Amino acid sequence: MITHIVQAYQFDIKARVANGRTAPVINVKEIASGVVFEQDGVVVRAFDVDHGDIAPAFGYRVDTAGYSVVLSGDTRFSENLIRVAAGTDVQDGRSLRRHFRQRT
Repeated sequence: MITHIVQAYQFDIKARVANGRTAPVINVKEIASGVVFEQDGVVVRAFDVDHGDIAPAFGYRVDTAGYSVVLSGDTRFSENLIRVAAGTDVQDGRSLRRHFRQRT
């Protein structure tokens, strides 16, 4: 997937390099559910969401300084999302299907 994203941006990358910028360095880290980042009091947890035939698909919960945010993307109705998002300050699920948004 990343290979194709880099290919899609080749025109932009070449233009920037031609104007003195350094080519981007791509570092990919495959993840699974659980803590995917922890530093300086910020904890990011990945969790499974239902994205139909596309798997794995993840949402993310970010906790820091007593606040929390859940980023769920365009998932389907998900008991796991409800469980993980419980008690958070903000949930960004703008892409959720209309019937799910109306239920929350």
